[in-house]
Amino acid sequence: MAAGGEPDRARTAFEPPLLVLVCLVLGFGLSWLLPLRIWPVGTNQPLVVAGVVVVVASFAWLTWSALTMVRGGSSLPVHHPTAKLVIRGPYRWSRNPIYTCMVLAFLGLALARASWWFVGLAVAAALLLRWGVILREEVYLERKFGDEYRDYAKRVRRWL
Repeated sequence: MAAGGEPDRARTAFEPPLLVLVCLVLGFGLSWLLPLRIWPVGTNQPLVVAGVVVVVASFAWLTWSALTMVRGGSSLPVHHPTAKLVIRGPYRWSRNPIYTCMVLAFLGLALARASWWFVGLAVAAALLLRWGVILREEVYLERKFGDEYRDYAKRVRRWL
């Protein structure tokens, strides 16, 4: 427990990995049941390859971000207390590089699968992450770290 009886964690609306899992199931399911193609299958191979590159790069950046968080002395799950404010590595450019990677991966899937469903799910995931996780984490981090977090938030953008 933190000072004032508040739990020492962000009070998020949901776990971000659960959102990713739901969006993946929806994206692949909807693409199979009712394909909404951005372009006809087999007609734009360079964009399909670009989509795969975006997905792979997103996972690499997500891994780097997660390792930086853990090595910086903090925790990854949103329901655990944040011990330290991590501001190095990918956190120099984005306050939320892991969430950014999640959204970019869905955009990469949109290209790789030529599917409007994944474009819509990328937008939905970004909005849900902002409302249900990011804004709530920011309140928690400001309460816990005060001016240190406020200064960081002024210097570094939320997404990119």
